[in-house]
Amino acid sequence: SNYVPTAPTRQDVRDFFIHEQGKSWPMYPIPHFEENAYAGFECRQGLDWFKLAAIRNDLSCTLLVQVHSDLPVEIWKVNISNDSNRKRQLSWFLRLPVCVDSYPSYYFVPRVVCEGLLEDRTMVFVNHDKNNVHKRAAFLLSADSFDGYDMMAELFDGSGGRSPIPKAVAQGACTNSLGQQPYSGLIAAAQFNAVLAPKESRTWTVVFGKCPYEANERNVFLDQVRQSVVKDATELAITNQDPWKNKIQANIIKTPDRALDRYYNIWSKYQTRNQVRFVRALDKVGYRDVLQDIAGACDAEPDFVRAQLLTALQYQYSDGTALRQYEKFEGGGHDLRRYKDSAFWIIYALDAYLKETGNLDLLNVQVPFLSSKTLRPDSNDAGSVYDHAKIALQSLFSDVGYHGLCRIGYGDWNDALSGLGGGDAASVWLSCACVYGAKLLSELANVIGRIEDKKEIDHIAETMTERINAHAWDGKWYVYAFNCHGKPVGSKTNAEGKIHLNVNTWAIFTGVAQAAGREKQVLESLVQLATPVGHRLLAPAYTNASQEEVGRIANILPGMFENGSIYTHGESFYLYALLSLGFGDAFYAELQKTLPANLVPDIVTGPPHQQSNFFVGPEHASYGANLFSGFTGSLSWYRQCITRMIGIIPDYKGLLIDPLPPRHWNEYAVKRLFRGAVLNVKFHRGGQQTVRVNGKVLDGNFIRASQLAKGETYDIEVSYM
Repeated sequence: SNYVPTAPTRQDVRDFFIHEQGKSWPMYPIPHFEENAYAGFECRQGLDWFKLAAIRNDLSCTLLVQVHSDLPVEIWKVNISNDSNRKRQLSWFLRLPVCVDSYPSYYFVPRVVCEGLLEDRTMVFVNHDKNNVHKRAAFLLSADSFDGYDMMAELFDGSGGRSPIPKAVAQGACTNSLGQQPYSGLIAAAQFNAVLAPKESRTWTVVFGKCPYEANERNVFLDQVRQSVVKDATELAITNQDPWKNKIQANIIKTPDRALDRYYNIWSKYQTRNQVRFVRALDKVGYRDVLQDIAGACDAEPDFVRAQLLTALQYQYSDGTALRQYEKFEGGGHDLRRYKDSAFWIIYALDAYLKETGNLDLLNVQVPFLSSKTLRPDSNDAGSVYDHAKIALQSLFSDVGYHGLCRIGYGDWNDALSGLGGGDAASVWLSCACVYGAKLLSELANVIGRIEDKKEIDHIAETMTERINAHAWDGKWYVYAFNCHGKPVGSKTNAEGKIHLNVNTWAIFTGVAQAAGREKQVLESLVQLATPVGHRLLAPAYTNASQEEVGRIANILPGMFENGSIYTHGESFYLYALLSLGFGDAFYAELQKTLPANLVPDIVTGPPHQQSNFFVGPEHASYGANLFSGFTGSLSWYRQCITRMIGIIPDYKGLLIDPLPPRHWNEYAVKRLFRGAVLNVKFHRGGQQTVRVNGKVLDGNFIRASQLAKGETYDIEVSYM
């Protein structure tokens, strides 16, 4: 379906029902509908699968859903067991909406151009819109023939009130409708009849997914599904686990905090993978979004990170700036708004990838720039990966507005502050990002021997630091920006939005505040943003009174999204700032407030394995709720923070061992795959900090990559204060 994370709907729900001798019920409990009739309920979420189980009327039902590792399909195994001592004659039904909307979407509604067909005992759904750039077709098939089917929602569901039991289920039979201009949309509904002897159990295999639009290609594909998926579903369950095992085992921690372990080892990797492939892959891909996401996947999926990084570089102009969003499929169109922070994230992602892999050869790979005329990568205008990163920094430093600070252009990280741009409007946060990018790139230039570049880059960091401290200090904190009239935003002089979180946390971990001796003042000022579930992005929230001054952020209700919510991305910057100051205990205490498994179920609304985009802020009635759980730019930062706390920190030439755990941790362990070597690391609190590699005491706390042989295993013991 066309998944839009900022506007989730119920469109992807799969429903399962049972009909037996005139009585019908949902196979699995529906909230607030006959819940007490069920026993043995189980909902278990896996990495490429999930499982539902429930018992009702002496029928034990289990649903196992898997996602295929190679094909765009999901496999369902439905098992029904007759727990009674009598023969049972029943039917079970499944129903799911099928979304094959036009791409790019325009005024044609799906029911005018889409249809559902029955081809060789398979439901097939196609979109015939001739303007489709990306052809849309889907299917549902089963190892067992359908005993009934429906593709028109109004015929299966019935008209009138919205009963939890569809009309066809209540009547015990589908209408065998094809999807011919359905008023309520296309659905895939199927009926399976069964006669079960006492204690007998039976399993059905059903496959749903995407298929080719062209009939001949579709037939070949569906035959492949029947042969390689349906027949081998059991073997597939075992094979599918291997890719995930490799990702998880690349970097595993075992600490006294089980919830933290599960987040770091499993679920943050899972969400990162999904975000890069799906949430950031709508009709357009957010430039800064995908670069931050892949930075969090370098340990688990370095090859994928490399490919995505090279793809993103093609959408950078030769002047160093980059697109706001680039098209996912040709013809979808780019977002050409010049958000000035886009290209900065190239440096952030490149730094993470190179320090993890040591693959410095990537820096010499030639990548085309985007032509401003054709809006396509221009093979005649290319530069090395290093060149792309360098000009990204140079463009930030050279394009300045008020006080010599980075011009904001259309916007920066907080894109809801849309009223600042134009003329010499400047972003203090972006200027801090310029300093951060310069420090990362200076380190790289030094490693590869670009000494003259390093001098230039260091000058950028020093100069921008001086400008920020000279012009953006508000007495107790840093202002966020200067608007097109030169007036400060995020200042004590403002009626609303007096203090912003991000510019101040970045001033800490970039060293800007330290250069002026202001770290303590900034930290004390941020207390006014603190809540029991993290730090607000700004306070007080904006209202319509600030519309002309700040833009669309004033249209957002106070406490929502960027307007005073506890934005998880902003909280991750605060966490990183604490670690940069060496505050391990404060970091750990703050981290506990936002880890998804630690949240209070009666307040939050997100699942316990997904990092939420934001918590609704205290200026809103739904304070503490999580409206959107499937996406956030914070994942790479949370992983980076936890890695820093654990103390096995990738570097260009090896690994820095520098643990910063909370004081109540006396021991923990890590299994780490680093550049082909397997490291088994045990940490324990002791006397003087020492590092032993295979029993030999290391001189210092840096393990050089040259000391680690690919394919070898190393036992490392770390004693920390």
